[in-house]
Amino acid sequence: KVAAAVVQAAAGPSWWWALALFGLVGMLLLPLIPKLRLWSGAVMYMLLSRDTKWKPQPVPRLTERQKARAICKRLIFIRHGESCWNQVFNRSPKWMIPARLARSVLSELRLLPRMDSVFIDAPLSAVGIQQVAALRNWLESDEDDHHCKKILRNEAGRSILATSNLRRAISTLFASLTPRLLRHNEKVHVLSCCQEISRQVDTVAVTRAGQRASPSCHDLAAAADHCGGPALTSLYESRLTLAGNTGSKTLQVTGDQRMRQFCEWAFSRTEADVVILAGHSLWFKSFFNCYLDPKDNPRNCKTAKMKTAGVVTFLLYSFTNDAGEVLYSIEPETVEEVFPPASEGGAFEETGKKKE
Repeated sequence: KVAAAVVQAAAGPSWWWALALFGLVGMLLLPLIPKLRLWSGAVMYMLLSRDTKWKPQPVPRLTERQKARAICKRLIFIRHGESCWNQVFNRSPKWMIPARLARSVLSELRLLPRMDSVFIDAPLSAVGIQQVAALRNWLESDEDDHHCKKILRNEAGRSILATSNLRRAISTLFASLTPRLLRHNEKVHVLSCCQEISRQVDTVAVTRAGQRASPSCHDLAAAADHCGGPALTSLYESRLTLAGNTGSKTLQVTGDQRMRQFCEWAFSRTEADVVILAGHSLWFKSFFNCYLDPKDNPRNCKTAKMKTAGVVTFLLYSFTNDAGEVLYSIEPETVEEVFPPASEGGAFEETGKKKE
């Protein structure tokens, strides 16, 4: 009788089998829904983005009288190490891009069930981790006694740490300044306004507003050999301050608006004279274009990208004009390439022109 009941059920209406199949497919696809939503949002942003739809407004040099009335901050920019996106599209030879892209697509498929990606919010590559380790070793060495070394090691001045909300910038800051962070119980401010300026999917953040970022499995695998994977994970878990993490950039906000938000944030931090920011090449280049006099281009900073894991410093002034408008201006003579030092080619990529 039991066997007959089973046979009868198997021969039952076809909708029963369709329902079972639909349920099975749903169970398999359910873990992929967050990842599919992430990818659809990133592609939509790439198609509709206005992030670069703005033009720098002329910011003339401040006069000595204006400087006397202005507030001054030293900024230290640290560009992230090479990312997985850079590894695919920026490395030479260019004819190898299809092969590198194919390998990355396979890696992306393996990451489908996880909120991780080699394209969206692209993490550091193995070479990127090595570059960051080289920066950390230089900071802790006695060679090239640059005045910013002591600031970066928290041995001079009053400095505060900040980073873009993209994981490659967070990992770069943690991995390069690990000795400082282990010596001092400091927090790192995550700022969505410092997210890279571009429409590409690698500039879209994985983490949502107020959410704590986690290192990519690529970061951890590479850091195990060069920066200490467990230390990187611990820093992610304990040192991030998330008040400035408003989530990934939106279609309504443009790059110039976000850079001004950063300036306002930097000058609101009265506890620090120096702001150390880990971020991105196009954001940094746009910053120089926005806040330098149109006639000035020290070290070709307006036209050349910073090198991966490169460090640049300068003075930024905040000045209120007679109309009550707050203006920000970079003092061009203060733009310095910190790492790599000038003897090793400097912190900016070559543009075919002699550096000023």
